[in-house]
Amino acid sequence: MIMHYLIKEEPFISHLLSRAEEAKDIGLLSKKDDLILSSAAVFFPDGIDKQAIKVILPTFPLREIKEMEKSHGWIKRDDLFDEAAKWILIKYSGVGNAELFCESGYSRKEDKILESRQHIIFRGNPFFNKRLSESNYEMIAKILRWGRSWRLLGVVADMSGGAVFEKNILFICDVFDGDSILVSEINTIK
Repeated sequence: MIMHYLIKEEPFISHLLSRAEEAKDIGLLSKKDDLILSSAAVFFPDGIDKQAIKVILPTFPLREIKEMEKSHGWIKRDDLFDEAAKWILIKYSGVGNAELFCESGYSRKEDKILESRQHIIFRGNPFFNKRLSESNYEMIAKILRWGRSWRLLGVVADMSGGAVFEKNILFICDVFDGDSILVSEINTIK
């Protein structure tokens, strides 16, 4: 079981606000998008003591948080994206015409990999996207993983009005060295 934990601790709020500024720089968030910090939440692995959460930094790798032994050779990366994707679908799939958008990380608009992945080009940058009502949690988790690089920036937007990133409702960014997400609802100022 994964904990969806409302977060008020300073290192997480600073990380969230820093990533939101980066998202504004690439056009994912507009200057009118205001994060609702009281809704900020992070996905933690089960079994983490509530007091320990207060001293964990957003940059700590999930392996260290879970105190896993280091092993030699390749091991599958452990992340919390499946659980986060389930939460996103449950909470937002019934909201208007909700769609997930994630920065494409290292990909550029001319990259061949984009030919096989649903995406849009906005301000010259590719963003992976998927309508939530036409998806399952595996696909949403896959898009979150595709977007993960040195950071993960994403939004859930209500596309009822048709304009891209006009009505963002949830901001998503990386935490725990890209192994989980930190989210905040968005109030778009008119």
